[in-house]
Amino acid sequence: MNNDKLIVIKRIKEFCFDVDAIVINFPKKEFLIKEKILNDGLDILESVVYINYIKSESDVVSYKFNLLTKISMLNFYLEYLVHKNIINKKIFNKLGRELNEISRLIYGWLKNEC
Repeated sequence: MNNDKLIVIKRIKEFCFDVDAIVINFPKKEFLIKEKILNDGLDILESVVYINYIKSESDVVSYKFNLLTKISMLNFYLEYLVHKNIINKKIFNKLGRELNEISRLIYGWLKNEC
């Protein structure tokens, strides 16, 4: 694994830990969104690790676009939580910055291999 991939993995892990610390206090009625956020974060981490073992260039590109889609959805879920007053703007901004950093790293990774 090269350093770019390690940085992406490190940032995704940090995001997952930060999200886990926040969603633990969600109301029970928001169980589905809580699970979706946690699962998508872990799916992103799993996909980055999996990409390292794929040999087909087209599959790698496809997985990277899938990662970017999941990140966009995570951003939407966070917006939804702000709208419902479940998280505040400060938390939204912190997690949003982390997602933007992960997206930027994946876009750079995508450009390097295309």
